[in-house]
Amino acid sequence: MRIATIALLALACNTSQPADPSAETDDTDGVVGPGDTDQTTDTSTPAGDDDDDDDVTTLPMPAGWNEVDDAPGAAMSASMDAAFAADGTLYVSWVDDRDGEPDVYVASSVDGGVTWTAGAKVDDEATAPLVASGRQPYLTVTDTQVHLTFTTSTPSVELWTADRGAALSFAKRPIALDQDTIFVDYAKSAEAPDGTIWVTWHQFADGLEGSFQSARTSNGLAVEETVAYSGTPCECCRIDLRFTDAGVAMLAFRNNETNIRNQWVLLAQPGDTTFTSARQASNTDWNSYTCPMQGPRLAELSDGTQLIAFADQSSGAWMVYLAQSSDSGVNWTGDRQILPSEGGDQRTPTIAVDADDTVWVTALLPGGYALASSTDGGDTFTVDERLDTDPTNITEPFAVAAHGMAAVGGVSAQGRVLLRRLR
Repeated sequence: MRIATIALLALACNTSQPADPSAETDDTDGVVGPGDTDQTTDTSTPAGDDDDDDDVTTLPMPAGWNEVDDAPGAAMSASMDAAFAADGTLYVSWVDDRDGEPDVYVASSVDGGVTWTAGAKVDDEATAPLVASGRQPYLTVTDTQVHLTFTTSTPSVELWTADRGAALSFAKRPIALDQDTIFVDYAKSAEAPDGTIWVTWHQFADGLEGSFQSARTSNGLAVEETVAYSGTPCECCRIDLRFTDAGVAMLAFRNNETNIRNQWVLLAQPGDTTFTSARQASNTDWNSYTCPMQGPRLAELSDGTQLIAFADQSSGAWMVYLAQSSDSGVNWTGDRQILPSEGGDQRTPTIAVDADDTVWVTALLPGGYALASSTDGGDTFTVDERLDTDPTNITEPFAVAAHGMAAVGGVSAQGRVLLRRLR
């Protein structure tokens, strides 16, 4: 198996504006629709600070859960992603089958999530994005553009780009794969400090396993060998990609070295065009002969401490763990269980950090999907609420944060795209 990395230059764009929302007729279900008459805003709780340091955007904070999609009931479970732009514009993507086939849609809000544009269709009729077990479209938003990345069974890695504006119009950016590619999986993208877009994915090639490859492109594709390490990436576990505030690229994945399933990160230093070192990020040494079907997620505290959240079964039951690095991912310590044990399994964590260094984690706990938080940098956590009960009934929720803002979102069991701002 191989993982490839693509870098692509971003293009210029315009500033988004909200469209007129459509009214929701049911104002009693505890979820605010795109145009509900009971839409409320808590202006006493800003999205970020007001010190004008340009690191945090201040916007009104909408109260409670808000429905984003304009075709309620059509969204596919575990297909949603969200991203904050530096100017505070919030983008949400999801997959739904309103037209009989799965298609990707994107909506945006310039007022902190109070109102939303109608969903803009991203992909063409020939494209069917993979959605299951961490396979889904993922958003990357820059100052000028919106990028959607996902894989299909064709196989193909899809990168769709739209200039930011009142009406999003997406165009496909071709990514050429090696001729011997038989399957691709878990595409993820991120913006580098120089404005290029990096895309990562699992790549399976006929007769080739156990290697990483990297590639980057502007007007073509150049594939090159990247850093070597012991083991192979876990074939059915999602990966994560982010650039630290210091400009270091981190690709996090679950490794498989003779069935030992520790977390690893590949690192690219500022200015590098490919990953140049590999570092082990966990030490639970979980031995598993079956595929875990879940992988790590990355976040960062304001002091530069890197966080990696993951789940494994090294203690006997599935538990959520957190490890940290104070040197940009070179060394990782302290991998520990972070959520209260409730006599059962904990799975599929996501993690995000807001402007106050509150660490937000979503996970599947024995009682259902839940949101937890830490106000001491991840040392201790409390479970704040269940997310898969009325009125939301969200399955496979996620936490997201950028530019000081944070939110939790997911698709409900009824096929509704829901989001709640946390900061």
